[in-house]
Amino acid sequence: MSSGASPWITELPGGAGVRVHIYVQPGARFACVSGEHMGCLKLKVAAPPVEGAANAAVVEWFAQKLGIRAARICLVSGQTSRRKVIEVAGVGYLEAKEKLLL
Repeated sequence: MSSGASPWITELPGGAGVRVHIYVQPGARFACVSGEHMGCLKLKVAAPPVEGAANAAVVEWFAQKLGIRAARICLVSGQTSRRKVIEVAGVGYLEAKEKLLL
């Protein structure tokens, strides 16, 4: 796995966590990363895009992959869009990148 820069993940000021730009494809058979899409990490989730179900599935997927509580994950933008920005508190850049791509 490369440790080079990725356009979809950046470190928050002061090393407080990371910001991840994602492109969500709801209604998949199971949740998984399926590459990159227009500078975003492409994430497939099983939940439909109805009443926040896909957003909840995204937060749960991040919590599980990073081994943290969902309360440390914030959906900053894109609540009704496929393109979303997630901020994760207390996780370093390299750790997050490695765990999200596993």
